[in-house]
Amino acid sequence: MAGVQALDFNSPDETRTPAKTQVDVVRVGGTTAARFQMEPGWVWAECIKPVAGTDRCQARHVGFVQSGTMRIEHEDGTTAQLTGIAAAAAQRASLADAWMVLKSMDAYSAAQSGDTAACAAGAAECEAFALAEGVTAVCAEAAFLWACAGQLDRARALVRTFHGRVLDDLPLDVNWLLVLQCVLEAALAVGDHEVVAKAAGLLSPYEGRAVFNAGAVMFHGVTDDTLARAAALLGDPDRAARLRTQALATYERLGARWWRDRLAAWGPPAADDVPRGPRRAHLHPVPGGLWLIGREEAAVPLRALRGFGYLRELLRRPGQPVAALELAGAGAGAAVESGLGDLLDAQALKAYRQRLRDLELELTEAEDWSDIGRLDSLRAERDALLHELARATGLGGRARTAGSSQERARVAVKKAISAATGRIAAIDGPLGQHLQTRIHTGLSCSYEPDPADGLEWVLDGRPTGR
Repeated sequence: MAGVQALDFNSPDETRTPAKTQVDVVRVGGTTAARFQMEPGWVWAECIKPVAGTDRCQARHVGFVQSGTMRIEHEDGTTAQLTGIAAAAAQRASLADAWMVLKSMDAYSAAQSGDTAACAAGAAECEAFALAEGVTAVCAEAAFLWACAGQLDRARALVRTFHGRVLDDLPLDVNWLLVLQCVLEAALAVGDHEVVAKAAGLLSPYEGRAVFNAGAVMFHGVTDDTLARAAALLGDPDRAARLRTQALATYERLGARWWRDRLAAWGPPAADDVPRGPRRAHLHPVPGGLWLIGREEAAVPLRALRGFGYLRELLRRPGQPVAALELAGAGAGAAVESGLGDLLDAQALKAYRQRLRDLELELTEAEDWSDIGRLDSLRAERDALLHELARATGLGGRARTAGSSQERARVAVKKAISAATGRIAAIDGPLGQHLQTRIHTGLSCSYEPDPADGLEWVLDGRPTGR
């Protein structure tokens, strides 16, 4: 019986080092065995073809992947084994959109192998499907894939669809974590601070979670990874360092080498790279009857609204009260006309307030007795009384006067400003919320900024200061 010969790849007969590759070769009789160690981004066409001169490997061999993931394409058109298993499972389950799952699997494999062309093709198919079917999760995945493909303009356009309250209003379903993870990945890639802050805030309670898609066929990293990079971007280096360490340890434990190596190669921005100074925001007219509104990096033209002019006048005079009558008169002054008397006289106001106190007691009793019908009736009456009191009284409970020019101006200015800030919130959620919080309306209106807001307004095509 022939003796057993033991060979070790750490003591190879030959070592070859094409680009991003180390091949350790040992020979036993007429058999050759080799160990390939490929770096992230390894692609045959870029790393081996220049040496071998062929589009694909021509050697017949048997092999296995010891660690990591390898995407394999055969000349006869067969797909990688993992995709084949997924396709068979989808067919058995009769999933109508299974083809999209398989396409995205290919795109993620391409992203991890460094095949940017295939990744971009997959991103385009995901985006088309998401827009046609209105699937938020696929839109988020498309944004991430565009970022992986290096096409940041396409990624940025999709990330912007998540401005405003879109992330707040996501359904809490099996894709919730996936959407936030993919959106945060893409927002980090394009430097969208608003979406980074929003997505990271929603993800923060879920540190230490691994993220999979709903079908559990694709791994999307761990939340500590994206949260670490978000913390660095948002100026919290201590948290960034802690989460990065946790994520690297998790990836090492899982054997998720691509994710581990990507995060290991990333470092928090240097102090000099962190943006300094106030953030600029535009709110001023431009040619064509439009207004340019939004933060400097994302300002958009909007059709003019009367309330935009009122807002601009208040922003010019931070901390100063401006009469609603003056705003309505565009600063030209207006005659003060007396009113027709209080909307509610003192006796009526007293009766309304007493009835509200009585209603609170009756509501407590109805709740204790679980009297649903009575609760609905009492709540409706309370809401109606509160509406009338709000209409008839101002700050400090002072009675409003019906028919006066000041009261008409107050109502008109409040409605116009409310419409304007609502329109702004629709295209830039945080900026709209800032205005809704800092603008105070009434007979006298004002803009009360906080220096910590760090906003510098551009009201005439040039900065005006905070």
